Amino acid sequence: GFGQGGFQGGFGGFDMGDMFGDMFNMFGGRGRSNQRSRQTKGQTIQLNVSISIDEIFNGVHREIEYTTLQRCSECNGEGGKGVKLCPHCNGTGMLTETQRTPFGISQTMRPCHHCNGAGKIVEHKCNKCNGSGFEKVTKKVYVDQGPGIENGAAIQYNGLGCQTKEKNGIDGDLVIIFNHSFDQNKYQVRGNVVYELVEIPYYDCILGTILKHRLPNNKEVDVIIPSCAQDGQQVVLRGCGINNANYIIVIKVKMPT
Repeated sequence: GFGQGGFQGGFGGFDMGDMFGDMFNMFGGRGRSNQRSRQTKGQTIQLNVSISIDEIFNGVHREIEYTTLQRCSECNGEGGKGVKLCPHCNGTGMLTETQRTPFGISQTMRPCHHCNGAGKIVEHKCNKCNGSGFEKVTKKVYVDQGPGIENGAAIQYNGLGCQTKEKNGIDGDLVIIFNHSFDQNKYQVRGNVVYELVEIPYYDCILGTILKHRLPNNKEVDVIIPSCAQDGQQVVLRGCGINNANYIIVIKVKMPT
């Protein structure tokens, strides 16, 4: 029956993933002694945004709010006062563990648990960021995309993601992924062609009628229902779909009660 297949919509909302957990791997500890001149880049934010049948048809033209991380304005990313190199890892953020195995001596590198991989220790933590060097902020981006956005389509905004703790770091990117969100028992979108299930009274299906119908782009059209119309029969509205593709009315006969 109608409603099977097609795109699966999602009410993704804001999906920050594990951003706030993974973000603090950016403390810059790894190889600090020989990487001071290398710029670090902030984390990329992936944002899932649900779009309605109207927006698929007409395009997305709206402001979207999201949460990101920026350098703490109180400690300027230092995490507090009394910052010094971690004496356990010598500022590298990594510790070497040596183990004896039947095959010889094995060495593995692990993040330093004394400084959590930061390469430095803060004696007096910043109260605002609790020593992380970051603070959460809410930002907005205006999305202006034309009709026909596919399910899962993505757009990237360079530099709108998370900051690094270092002043000379490169801001991360923002990636918006669009998820179709509509009643799949009523609509199907296949490329630029839209299928809509429309209930037609039984007697109109027997005798035939002209139906005044409003499309998702607010355009009102005349739909000619032929006499002896059957359940599942299609009426093609040429050029009325997305980007001038076809719009197809699928008839559902509404029986009298």
